[in-house]
Amino acid sequence: MTDGTGMTETGRTPDVDEVLRRIGRNLLVFQHIEHLLKHLMSNTRFEGTVTSAQANHEERRTKIHKQTLGQPAGQFADDVLADAGERDAPENISEAWFSFGFTIQTDSAFVEQHTAEMKVVVDARNDLIHHFLPRWSPT
Repeated sequence: MTDGTGMTETGRTPDVDEVLRRIGRNLLVFQHIEHLLKHLMSNTRFEGTVTSAQANHEERRTKIHKQTLGQPAGQFADDVLADAGERDAPENISEAWFSFGFTIQTDSAFVEQHTAEMKVVVDARNDLIHHFLPRWSPT
């Protein structure tokens, strides 16, 4: 029900509703990006002995899922968009050690572009989550 000025009794207008719709959409997109990146980073490396591999993986997954978006975004560039190199087994192990990981071999220009694009995503997410409300006036 409007009061004759186009405002509803709750103070919402079609313009306010559109802003809220877009905020919600963007929030869900940022959460989806964060969820997928955390899942990817949780599974880029799997290593350990037969008895420790599952616990190592769960520890890595738990650690990554507690991080904010910027941390796994940076880790992706450092861990996945990097030369795989040699991984050494830890010293003093009493059973067979295995390690699996994947990397994407690419040139430095792609890594720089990806890093810059992820920074834009992280900055936009942080701006929406932490700084939008104080600047927004629904009137």
